[in-house]
Amino acid sequence: MLVRGKTRGWRFSNVHQYHVTLKFLDEINDNQKSEIDSALKDLMIAGRLELSLGHFGLFPLSGPPRVLWLGIEGRESLTELQRQLEERLEKAGFPKEKRDFHAHLTLARLSGNADPHALRFFLGTPPGIPGTWPAGTVKLYRSELWPDGPEYTEIGRYPILESPGADHGA
Repeated sequence: MLVRGKTRGWRFSNVHQYHVTLKFLDEINDNQKSEIDSALKDLMIAGRLELSLGHFGLFPLSGPPRVLWLGIEGRESLTELQRQLEERLEKAGFPKEKRDFHAHLTLARLSGNADPHALRFFLGTPPGIPGTWPAGTVKLYRSELWPDGPEYTEIGRYPILESPGADHGA
């Protein structure tokens, strides 16, 4: 109850729809979907992609906050994967993202006339976050915006392969 009172005006994301956005493509047609499928087959990184939860933050990084997020760690491999995706999709005709990549889960968005600073108590590293988990797939989602929040539907799945001879530290 205390959190709900402090967070009035913030719309929290549905936990079943948490995802890390590696690239936003806007609207795509069937021909572009085929180009995406071709561009994203055989994604390869050095070693396993191990991720963990990091710290809370707010977007934008300067100015009044509009988004509460939770960072994702495992940046080197994830950043390399995102760079690969960006490069391959640019060759397929999709514009390159101008903003820096910040791996995160969107937890809440400011909605209506709320105090944009009401969620500052979240900042810092959350206590008791469990260890790491492997990520082995990139998924392509269709996003539809509804008054009660976005709805995501999976329309593509691309395995992340380990490069030959990758060292697992064993």
